[in-house]
Amino acid sequence: MQAIKLFSREASVVHQPPPGPADALVGVSARIRLVRGDLERFAGLRVPVLVEGETGTGKELAARALHAASPRASGPFVAVNCGALAPTMVEDVLFGHERGSFTGAGTSHRGVFERAGGGTLFLDEVGELPACHQASLLRVLDNGRVSRIGSEREEAVDARLVTATNRDLRRMVDAGSFRADLYHRLATLKVAMPPLRDRKEDVAPLARHFLAAMADDVGPHELSDGALAALAAHTWPGNARELRNVLYRAAAMSGGCVITEADLEIEPPQRLAAPARFRLEELPDSRVRELVSRHGNNVASAARELGVPRSTLRDHLRRPRVA
Repeated sequence: MQAIKLFSREASVVHQPPPGPADALVGVSARIRLVRGDLERFAGLRVPVLVEGETGTGKELAARALHAASPRASGPFVAVNCGALAPTMVEDVLFGHERGSFTGAGTSHRGVFERAGGGTLFLDEVGELPACHQASLLRVLDNGRVSRIGSEREEAVDARLVTATNRDLRRMVDAGSFRADLYHRLATLKVAMPPLRDRKEDVAPLARHFLAAMADDVGPHELSDGALAALAAHTWPGNARELRNVLYRAAAMSGGCVITEADLEIEPPQRLAAPARFRLEELPDSRVRELVSRHGNNVASAARELGVPRSTLRDHLRRPRVA
């Protein structure tokens, strides 16, 4: 079998646009080695893969690695964040529309299943899909065909589907909020991305890797022994994405080439403990926005940590800032 360089820095730069936990597969721990093994075994298969894991663990990177190692590597990789789609836009984004099918449809539009033909379609936050659209997705998986809005004909599609979620879909199935038949189709093969707190031996190599990757932007930096100890002691609720952001801020603010513990500005993990005791308006605006940033600007994920509806947090973020 031909060796494929999946997990090098060069591969990450080609297939993973910055910023983000682009190198979350870097590491020496048993947990991350298992992930790499699963990805290599699954890459050449055609069936769907479900990537599970907390926000910031590198789920999209895993999907891109599957694509890069597959026979479809020369085809497109199309990524969609289902949590960012308005319910009225889901069918249009997934399946497309014909010209004149609704007001404003001045031209025909291909959906992502067609655009990913011959390649890989990555549906992130698939657990956020409304129930009415889960049936439509299942139908495509069953017959391999899509029908654009306003069209009477169906088009065959050939895209390998990879989905991801930070939610417990099995529990959602039990609660009746996610279709059992769709879950079993999506989870034919599963990859579990471990949180950074469960692979502490990877923190140091991952930190050094991030610093090397950002050197062109903020200059070369090293970590002091105290900084390495502080990084190893932190629980990293935001996982690799949080680690990268902490290091970038420290490198940008540091007065020299050595990052010390004081430069890291790591806040205690309990900074947002028991958020349900607070009304959203009672939290400092800077803290709310820091939380959203730590979740990769994923409003749905941040709202779950805060214990408020996504619409409440979205409206809060849209309020004009007070100077």
